[in-house]
Amino acid sequence: MTIISGMIDLATYRLEAYEKRADAADARMQHIEALLTDIRLELAKKPSSNAIWGILATMAFIAFAIVAMFVGVLTYLLTYLQAFQLPH
Repeated sequence: MTIISGMIDLATYRLEAYEKRADAADARMQHIEALLTDIRLELAKKPSSNAIWGILATMAFIAFAIVAMFVGVLTYLLTYLQAFQLPH
């Protein structure tokens, strides 16, 4: 075995080691990309903060409308009953 063939063997060994490390890095990157895709899909299912504020505003408006209708009906009934109240 000559010095040159020994250097070629060492270079081949190092190249194979780097190829294995590159393949392992590629596998890890594919795993990370798959995880990121899963995370993106899960986040897409959740409502955004603007949607949550819209839901809260809608619920507040509905609650206000219900209270306003209740007060309106009570006012109407009290006025109606006072109109037909007999004098003392």
